[in-house]
Amino acid sequence: MGNRGFYLLVALAVAATIAYPLWQAWHTGGWICYQNGYDETTYLSYRFSLVAQAVTRPGSCLVTLLHRLGVPGGWQNLALDGVAVVAFPLLVRAGWHRWSGDERWANLAALLLLLLPLAFLTIDPPVRWLFQANQDAWTLAWINVPELHTPPLVRTPEPQVSLVLLSLAVWAAVARARAAWPVYLVLPFLYPFVSIPAAFVALALDLRRRLPEPAALAGAFAAVGVACWGYFHFLIGPKLAPLLVDSHLPMVSFTGCLALAALGLRVAPGQRFLAVAVALAPWVACNQQLLSGHLAQPDNFEQYFGCFAAAFVVALAVRERPAWRWMPLVVGLVFFLRASQVVFTTNAATNARLPLTPELLSALATDPAHVAINDMILASTVGMLHARQAPTALAMEGTFPAVADGYVAGYRCAKRRILLDHPLDPGFAMALRFLDAAYTYGSQDYKMNHIGRRSNVVIFQDVDPARCESDAPVLRYFLAR
Repeated sequence: MGNRGFYLLVALAVAATIAYPLWQAWHTGGWICYQNGYDETTYLSYRFSLVAQAVTRPGSCLVTLLHRLGVPGGWQNLALDGVAVVAFPLLVRAGWHRWSGDERWANLAALLLLLLPLAFLTIDPPVRWLFQANQDAWTLAWINVPELHTPPLVRTPEPQVSLVLLSLAVWAAVARARAAWPVYLVLPFLYPFVSIPAAFVALALDLRRRLPEPAALAGAFAAVGVACWGYFHFLIGPKLAPLLVDSHLPMVSFTGCLALAALGLRVAPGQRFLAVAVALAPWVACNQQLLSGHLAQPDNFEQYFGCFAAAFVVALAVRERPAWRWMPLVVGLVFFLRASQVVFTTNAATNARLPLTPELLSALATDPAHVAINDMILASTVGMLHARQAPTALAMEGTFPAVADGYVAGYRCAKRRILLDHPLDPGFAMALRFLDAAYTYGSQDYKMNHIGRRSNVVIFQDVDPARCESDAPVLRYFLAR
């Protein structure tokens, strides 16, 4: 693929990605609140970003900084989405070109890594059926299938920031340092669902210089397993420790199977070990518990790294199969445009149910904790309208175990008032049922977290409204249509 085609498709991807927020800003006079993933509203909120800050979450530090500069969560989402969709393919292209010396191949490979992972989105009926069938069967405990509802590169701030940082480090290693130290330098600061499989690839390539291929792969796996053991035992705090599942049992990686199958498309001999290491990375990530003894929502490895691993092996293989070059690119482009259309229509339909009136904007700016909206998604999404805005009474943000202690008392009292004022409203009833479970169990009861291997559940919070320690507050109700 030539440079003109590459830049045209990147521009198309950027336009499709930011189409909805720009459309919303145009129609609301500059107000933006939208999400690509259901929990982006939480991770883009100011208060949660303060708690989520960690060495392995650079995106949360960036969110905090932008809030302090006066940038609301909605505008952060727009800016970071746009930057990521531009920076990632440009960095991949630059690194691939320097490594291979083939500019046309680098253009194609960068686009495949940008677009092809979206073939794993659950908007694809076969993928949705596969995911749902696996989730509802005993195989959930043994087969790791991606639960990809939104393009990983636009899930803000993570894994978005980590994917861009990793691509920058790989470019620096290939084009500048000609050594692996830039990758090792950045690994400790990446989202674990990205850094763990990436560390395996980097270690395997380094060890291959000194050891036979099987020994290099085994040594890299052992090092990753020991590192995960240390992470789970010394870096996971008491609030999050109950979310871990104790297990030494293996799993099958769905994206890893596809990546290994792609090796059969013929990879050049000089690139075969690299392809094998990348194809095995999802397997290593979802089996690190063999050594560490712990796992938590292993499908995140599939959707935040495994889908890129499969695309990477395909990108290596298509050079040897010129007649097949356009097929994966067209597939990826179709899914990218379809995903962008789903994001646009879903956000437009959701936000149309609650107009951003001056009364609502004023209430959110002055006293958001006493704003009650009878739609849990909207109650969270409107938290992106103002910089440093606190969550509304029924926002999902407060349910996360790391912050729930500071919100549950207010939730109990708000729940008591809502049950008095709107006992029959189905929207409030649905929101309260979800939030009750989320406050009580964190995400311990979420199937994709415990994958059928959890035998005990810890009660995090008591949500009984009778425990409200003050008079039920006066709430300002904004009812979605």
